[in-house]
Amino acid sequence: MGMAYGEKLARLRADRGLSYAEVAARVGCSGPHVRRLEKQGANASTLISLGIARLFAVPLDWLADDAQGWPPPTSDRQRAAELVERALTGGGLAGELTDAERDLLAAFRSMTPEQRSRALGYVIGMRAGGSEAAADLGAELGEAVDQTRDERGGTGQRSQRAGGQRG
Repeated sequence: MGMAYGEKLARLRADRGLSYAEVAARVGCSGPHVRRLEKQGANASTLISLGIARLFAVPLDWLADDAQGWPPPTSDRQRAAELVERALTGGGLAGELTDAERDLLAAFRSMTPEQRSRALGYVIGMRAGGSEAAADLGAELGEAVDQTRDERGGTGQRSQRAGGQRG
């Protein structure tokens, strides 16, 4: 079910606990104008509508389209803020990484382009069933992981890797 511009504005404003004057000050119009937008469905200028959409972090096309109902879709800005928040709280952009995954990523980043290429070849080889060449490359990758752990203050100990036990 659709929802008119004024209804959307009233609900957004109420959800945030803002007065007409507070919304007006943030979007560049008067309090009575905000009230008219809500109550009478008066036409808002593009700049005022853009300011309202930005203030409430909703897509402008949702705000202006009376055929679209509640709740508003998540805006790109809101999705980006959620990703940043997740990354800052330790979740990473793709989700939580284990310590081993962090060590592996740090080791990979410390490699030369040639080493990276060989490491990727090893991983692809392991996924396809493994080989002696893949095991040899695994030893090189394991040494890079050990070096990274040592630099980060880790123990440098690994119980196993694809090429066998640490020697």
